[in-house]
Amino acid sequence: MGQIPNFKPSKQGLPYSNSWDHYPDITIKLPRPFGSIKIGDASNGLCGGMVFAVRDLYEAHKLPPPGKPQEGSPAFDYLVNRLFASFDLPEGVAKYYAWMNLPAHDTVLGPHGTSWRTIRQTMPPLRRSIDAGHPVPLGLVCVHSADPTLLGKNHHVLAWAYTDRGTTTTVKIYDPNAPGDDSANITFNNNNPKHTTAFQYSGGEHVFGFFTVPYRSRKPDPLFSPTR
Repeated sequence: MGQIPNFKPSKQGLPYSNSWDHYPDITIKLPRPFGSIKIGDASNGLCGGMVFAVRDLYEAHKLPPPGKPQEGSPAFDYLVNRLFASFDLPEGVAKYYAWMNLPAHDTVLGPHGTSWRTIRQTMPPLRRSIDAGHPVPLGLVCVHSADPTLLGKNHHVLAWAYTDRGTTTTVKIYDPNAPGDDSANITFNNNNPKHTTAFQYSGGEHVFGFFTVPYRSRKPDPLFSPTR
């Protein structure tokens, strides 16, 4: 059993949901007379940026401000920048796509499936990080498909505690889709990772497995700028 000291999503998590209006994630200004180009759509979610922001806040020993950032504000731009950092380009997107095309179970001649990779490869460093006092960004693989346009259907959460009771493992998470929910979690049987494992996710979506996302800290000062 391990838990981040004094961490609760209801206290350290951003106090607003991952719900945003249609707004470009990034607007790049071009030299005249070309104007600008708009990339991305915030209405698809900023979960990775929110997860990185919560860890940034925790590492800086700061609590999140109460107001939800408005589109175009310094705080919103910070969340967008952290979103792109969470993609870990290009390796991160490639990893999501690789996992989307893996079976859940091991095969005789093929690579290990998502169940084995989660239980044997993801959980050991997750436990070590939490035991050392650092929450862990996780990439949840929610799609099994060769269609790259479905990459956005995957999700980011932040692990802050774990328990291993017999063959049952529970990972407690900050979920941007469930602000303030201290009970959000992923629970699974760790006993037979070569076979398909059912990852019970409190968010309701099907989860085929999850992996740790590389993280580099950034000062969360823009979150405390005016929301507009």
